[in-house]
Amino acid sequence: MSSKVETLLRRRTFLKGAGGASIALPLLMGSAGSARAAGPVPERFTSIYFGNGFPASLSTNGLTGAIAPLAPFAGQLTMLRGINAVSSAPGTGHIPGSASFCCAQDSGGNDKGGPSLDWVAYQSLNPGTLLPVLAAGAYGRTKPERLRWIHSWRAAGQPNDPYDNTMSVFNLLFGGPATNMPNPNAGAEEARYRYRLSVLDAVTDEYTKIRDGSAYPASVRSVISNHLELVRELEKRVLDLHAMGGQPSPTCAKPAAVALSSRTNLGMDNYTKVWGALTDLYVLGLRCDLFRFGNLVLTNGGDEFPLTVMGQTASDIHGDWYHSYANRKVQVDYVINWEFQMIAQFLQKLNDPVFKDVDGNTLLNGTTVLIGTELSDPPSHSRSGMTFWLAGAQKRFKTGTLDLGNRSDTDMYNTVLQSMGDRLPTPFGKKDTYTAPLPILI
Repeated sequence: MSSKVETLLRRRTFLKGAGGASIALPLLMGSAGSARAAGPVPERFTSIYFGNGFPASLSTNGLTGAIAPLAPFAGQLTMLRGINAVSSAPGTGHIPGSASFCCAQDSGGNDKGGPSLDWVAYQSLNPGTLLPVLAAGAYGRTKPERLRWIHSWRAAGQPNDPYDNTMSVFNLLFGGPATNMPNPNAGAEEARYRYRLSVLDAVTDEYTKIRDGSAYPASVRSVISNHLELVRELEKRVLDLHAMGGQPSPTCAKPAAVALSSRTNLGMDNYTKVWGALTDLYVLGLRCDLFRFGNLVLTNGGDEFPLTVMGQTASDIHGDWYHSYANRKVQVDYVINWEFQMIAQFLQKLNDPVFKDVDGNTLLNGTTVLIGTELSDPPSHSRSGMTFWLAGAQKRFKTGTLDLGNRSDTDMYNTVLQSMGDRLPTPFGKKDTYTAPLPILI
């Protein structure tokens, strides 16, 4: 087997199509020395939630000031202004704002009132990936309402708990002990939340069906068995090369495990470290096609942590600074600028030119990324005239700043779903609040 084939064959090639991919292995090995998948770009969706709100005034001058970190992505970015959140929940604006994000259903106050966009996309498109969705992030659980930090939901009362521990995500992707399982009582489905290290294990079920329940003659079943052993040998060689310091696969190589947790030390410095490691793993999972839909959380709804900025110290940035934005604009803008640095860091990882998607573009181009928060005015807790961002999405959306003026978030969410294909169900969100798609599609 040539080293070139060992270098280019991706784990995702085998996982995508399970048994079919491994059965076709000799054909892949004989096609110009490359097994890079070809065909249409699969639909992918990731939502990014950041806490404490975003003053609408910060988006009046394009990608400048606090949100300048997004400027390098201007050619792949849409900024939507004038979005009103229509759902309700008991409590202050933080709670209904958190509940609304990527759901737009009325909530009882401790969970979203229905499924989130990532789960609707997964169920509708049924990609057959090992993980249905992945939720992760850097945040502090300082409030009792779960919806403040959980933004991936299968239905009301059925959360996909986000991982804030990098070792848990590492084990989830690379076959370690399963921890913090989104649905620990799911029975057989639980296995889909574990990434099985051996490719052969991933296709065993498919092989068993062919071996035991098909009309194939023994000679064909023997060939299939031999091919599966080739899969095992190939993977062993690739992993051995990687262990020896080689570069068998720049796109889907197992990284070193890093144990970090955002809630062991609440604060910006620790969040930065956790976010960096978690997004490395998250992007790797997308590259390896282990999942296609998910959510990232960067601080939770009304997140509280201490910080000193320009001689001003807050024991709680939420209460001390965001609630007094007019007098603490410099400090709040500093925090928001940090949040957008972190978001830009994630977008850049998706936009890494080393990894080419099936159409030759970057992963960012082939992934719909929706970015948003809970409030448009932190002091008043208003949810009118909110700002959201869309990135990537296979260039389906107009770029630049779009002032939409009093359109509902259900209109926005339904537009995103419709852009992903006819199989996505609409209307989505609170009953009778969807009017029409936003005029943002190209």
